[in-house]
Amino acid sequence: SEITSLIDWACNEFDGCKNGIFLCGYSAAGTAAIFASAVDERINGIAIGGCVGQLKETVMQRGTGGFLAIPGILQHFEFDSILGLIAPRICVVVSGVSDHIFPYAGADLCMQSARRVYSELGASEAIVHLEAPGGHTYYPELLWPAFMGAITRNS
Repeated sequence: SEITSLIDWACNEFDGCKNGIFLCGYSAAGTAAIFASAVDERINGIAIGGCVGQLKETVMQRGTGGFLAIPGILQHFEFDSILGLIAPRICVVVSGVSDHIFPYAGADLCMQSARRVYSELGASEAIVHLEAPGGHTYYPELLWPAFMGAITRNS
C-alpha cells in the first residue's frame, strides 16, 4: 500500500505516470516491487534481484515478517503465479547461483513457469532471468543493462 500511495502522489503531484513507472529492488525491496506490480498496473516494469523462488521453498522456510505475512497466500498463489500477474509488463530478475535464500535453480524454475504466461500474452521479450556468479548480493552490472534492453525492446 505504501508503494501504491507513492505512485498516487507522484501521478497527481508531478504527472509522474506520464512516462511510465518502473520499480527496482533487491531482496525484500524486490519482493515488495513484485507484489506492488502484481496489483498495480500503472507499474510498467520491475528490475529485481535476490528475491525470486517458490515461497514454500524459500522465505516460508525461514519464517516471514511484515509484507509476506499474508494469511492463506499459499492456498491461492505461489511466487510464479504472482510473477505471472505482472505480464505482459517488463520483469527482469537477477539470481545468484549460490544465493542461500533464493538460489538460482529455484528462481529459474519459478521464472520458467511465469514465462509461460508471458508467452501466452505475446510478451516473451519482456521477461528476463539472469544468472549471477555469486550469492545473495546486488548485481548492478547485470541488472541495469538487461533492464534498459528490455525497456528498449518493449517500447
